[in-house]
Amino acid sequence: QRIARLIFTISGKRLKIPTTQLEEAAVTPAEAFPKTQIAEAPTRKNILAIGAIIILSGIVLFSAWRFLYRPFSAYLLYSQALSSLEQLEYERADILFRRAQELHVTRGRFLEFAHVLTQNGEYDSAAGYYQQLLELYPLNKRGALAFAQFEAYERENFSVATSLLLRQIEENAFNYAIVATLGDIYLLWGDELDDRSKYEDARYYYALLLDTYGKRDASFGRMARYFTRSGNDEELASLTPLILEGRRIPIEVLVDLLRYYINNGQLDDLQKIIQKAIETDPYYAEIHYEAARYFEQSQDYAAAEESLQNVIAIFNVAPPQRRRTQEIQILTHALIGADRLREQRYEDSLNQFEKAIALYEAALETRKWTPQPQFGEIYAKLGDLYYFGYNDWSRADEAYQKAEENRYVSGLVDYRQGYIQYSRLNYQEALEDFLDANERLSSHNVQYALANTLYNLESYATAIGYWNEILSELRRQQANIAVLTPSLDDEHQALVEFIIALYNNAGVGYLNLHLQQPTNNYNGRGLLYLTQGNETIANYQRDYLTGSTDGVLNLPYLNSYAQLHSTGNPLRIYSAIPLDPADPFIDLIPPATAVANQNDLLPLRTVSP
Repeated sequence: QRIARLIFTISGKRLKIPTTQLEEAAVTPAEAFPKTQIAEAPTRKNILAIGAIIILSGIVLFSAWRFLYRPFSAYLLYSQALSSLEQLEYERADILFRRAQELHVTRGRFLEFAHVLTQNGEYDSAAGYYQQLLELYPLNKRGALAFAQFEAYERENFSVATSLLLRQIEENAFNYAIVATLGDIYLLWGDELDDRSKYEDARYYYALLLDTYGKRDASFGRMARYFTRSGNDEELASLTPLILEGRRIPIEVLVDLLRYYINNGQLDDLQKIIQKAIETDPYYAEIHYEAARYFEQSQDYAAAEESLQNVIAIFNVAPPQRRRTQEIQILTHALIGADRLREQRYEDSLNQFEKAIALYEAALETRKWTPQPQFGEIYAKLGDLYYFGYNDWSRADEAYQKAEENRYVSGLVDYRQGYIQYSRLNYQEALEDFLDANERLSSHNVQYALANTLYNLESYATAIGYWNEILSELRRQQANIAVLTPSLDDEHQALVEFIIALYNNAGVGYLNLHLQQPTNNYNGRGLLYLTQGNETIANYQRDYLTGSTDGVLNLPYLNSYAQLHSTGNPLRIYSAIPLDPADPFIDLIPPATAVANQNDLLPLRTVSP
């Protein structure tokens, strides 16, 4: 009806409405055309759609905020914090790190920050980041391993390191890496303390690896590391071929094997170990250092030089951070210095020793290192440079003293210190050094120097005892030589000169002892010794062509003449001693033109090193 009226109003035409429709409308108008259905149904649908859109938008926005905005913002903050670490702004870096952590926690960032701080020497701060990680994630194996290795290899807190890993095992975090690392740390602990019980702890965990995970190549390798400490050559002989054929062998295993065989002089087939180690990790500096030691012992100095230069090149690219790599850097410079000394390239040698000592003393200043004999030896080598190369006794003596302060003990150093004091006429100091050398070395030169020193301190009887001991041994050597030809053989010449010096010095010792104890017949014995010395010169020191003995200062004859004819001339010994315990006793008897003054018979340089 409304439509009909509307059409009539617009067009002036009337529409006829069927009566049936009017009847239905009259009966149920509300039911036929409900106003609410016409007006409200579209509104409800819109509300539901809008609500769904709002909810979905909220989810999207929340997800973007939670999974995009927060991680990205955290990433930017972490990057800023790392930049602050590189600029050594530790406080600012920590603040930025905490802000980033509030936005989005990333486990790897704790390890990354701890690693950078460790490189910068900020060990306490690094430990703090490791601890935070494990507080948040107690069973984080990667964090526990990194923290344990940090405590063991950087701070040498072995008890803390092992406790961390044992806690992981107790909390059912048992896995290969944790057990293997635990054994490795016990092995390192044993090295540090020279404690066999720690080696046995390492053996237990290495055996546990074999029992739990089967016969893996890496497990065999680790067990071999234990055998290098226990000195089990038989087990090593059986394991070494398996290791050389195995895969994924830890580089430390190969280094330990190489070091063990070098230290024990077992140099056969070591190039196979070197080759496998370099194939495993060509940038592992320690393997090149041990290879250099092997080539040095094999007298392949060109190959040794190449290996040492490889170590230097590796450290130029990646400066050493861990203690062991720092040790290798120091020892590499020391080994190069020793090679330059052998080649008599003294300036180059001095430069290398000074580099090694500067690095070592810088490490000592951190108070994380303590004096060690292997580094004390560097001072001893520097002393040898001054002693043999420059004849600078003062600097040599200073270097030898520094070697002793750093716990380096050597009979050679004792002898050279004694030689320096002897040349300065400081006989009491020389006596102490020669006594120490005599305890550590078996050498006629040491005994001879000790006897001469005792003579100058008027301990004649003790000096005679040492001289006679050497003389008895040399006379046995002489008896085993069919024809003694000192003019043709340097060894024979050294033997003859030594015998002459001993006859003379012991004879003079007896004559002086006679003055102290006139009732004993030391005078006759002294003259007998001098006569035998004179006869030795007459028989073996004649000129090969002329038969003259004018070229030798014949102290046995001069001393016996002075004693028999009471000329008043002082009795004299051959005072010169060898420069080194290993030197042959040659050119130590002065020529006949030597001045009669006792001070002109002091030690002379004999041979270069």
